[in-house]
Amino acid sequence: PEELLELTFAVRQQGLRELHDALLRVSDPASPDYGRHLSQKDVNRLTAPAPEHTKAVVAFLQSYGLDPRPATPNGDMLAVVAPVEVAERLLATSYTELEHTSGVALLRALGGYSLPPAVAAAVDFVAPVTHIPRVRRPVAAPRGAPNASALGYNTPKNLRKLYGVDVEGVAADNRQAVTAFLEQGYTTGSLHASDTSATLHVLAPAAVGSAAVCCGPPCRRRGAHEALRCQCAKSCSK
Repeated sequence: PEELLELTFAVRQQGLRELHDALLRVSDPASPDYGRHLSQKDVNRLTAPAPEHTKAVVAFLQSYGLDPRPATPNGDMLAVVAPVEVAERLLATSYTELEHTSGVALLRALGGYSLPPAVAAAVDFVAPVTHIPRVRRPVAAPRGAPNASALGYNTPKNLRKLYGVDVEGVAADNRQAVTAFLEQGYTTGSLHASDTSATLHVLAPAAVGSAAVCCGPPCRRRGAHEALRCQCAKSCSK
C-alpha cells in the first residue's frame, strides 16, 4: 500500500504581542489585572490566524486534491494526510527513510522544502519535514524515590527553590496537573489514589489529598509532529 504522511501546517498566529502583554499584566501583583487570567477561549480568539492566511493554505492544499482539517480549536494548525509522492510535490522536496539502530524508522526531507510565496507568508512551519527527533533514553528514579529532588527533577522542593518560595502551601482546592508531551504519557495506574499519595507522601507530604481524577484519556504513543496537538493537561490529582 502507498505510504501516507500526516502533515501539519502551522498557520501564522495573530495577537502574540497582545498575549505577551496580557501575561505580564495578570502576573504582576501591582497590576489591576493581576490574577485575571485569560480563558482558553480568550487565548484562542486572540491568536487565531488571519482569515486570508487560512484561506491561502486551504486553497493550496485543495489544489493537490487534499482535504485539510483544523487540528486546533482556533485553526492555527491545519492537518492533512497525503501520499508521500503528493507531499513531495506539495513541498517541492524529496523524503528519505531514516532508521535508527533501535529499529525506529521515519521519513524526513533532508534537503529542506519550499512553498509558494503566498503560502509561505501564511505559515510558520510544516511538520514533519526536516526535524529529526533525538532518541531519548531517560533515566527515571523509582516512584517516590527520596533522591528525586537531588536528580534535578521538577519536584515540589526543586520548584520552591527555583521560584524562591520558602513555605509549603496547603489549600483544600489545590490540584496537581499531569500532562503528556512528546511520548511522555502517564499511565492510568499512576493516577490511582494510592499510587499518587505514595509519591506525594515522599515529595510533598503537606500536599497529599484524597483522590485522583482523570480528566482525559491516557496519551497513546505519538510522533513528534503529533505532539504539537497533544499539549493539554490530561489529569489532575486532588
